[in-house]
Amino acid sequence: MAQPRQTVIYRFNAADDPAWQFHSMPESIVGGGGTLDEARSEYLAALGFSLETDALPAVDEYVETEVDGFGIWLRLPVDHPDAEGVRAQVSRQLAAHPEDREWFFANTTVGGDPVIVTASADAPLGSILEQMTAGDTLILAMLGRPDGPPRNVFVSVNRASALVAS
Repeated sequence: MAQPRQTVIYRFNAADDPAWQFHSMPESIVGGGGTLDEARSEYLAALGFSLETDALPAVDEYVETEVDGFGIWLRLPVDHPDAEGVRAQVSRQLAAHPEDREWFFANTTVGGDPVIVTASADAPLGSILEQMTAGDTLILAMLGRPDGPPRNVFVSVNRASALVAS
């Protein structure tokens, strides 16, 4: 039987030791490394050990970085083609609307941090749920056109509520 697809989240925080830390799901593995490459290597080795196989399942990888000292994190696929552009756009939005920050901090992961994720308009909700543990709430960033030009829209998705509703 094939192993289930895995998701791993790498987080960079220069204040942590090691600076790159990770957690995964559904196979719950935590660890870290001094560089992203070291953290990735540690994760894959731990995954093989945990599953007791060298034939690893598919793994979706994401990187979280803090948005300009706001205490709000942005999670993007490890190979996102415009990570810096997305980070700059989110930073401008947070700077322009300080009154909204309380809402972000009311919607956190089990780790206590607000985390913003992105997805294409045609991505299934499952692609977001696969990035969440049972108690997480993630903030989905999307482009909306309520009345007029496109603008950023943020929606909170709570894993427990989403599973009850599905």
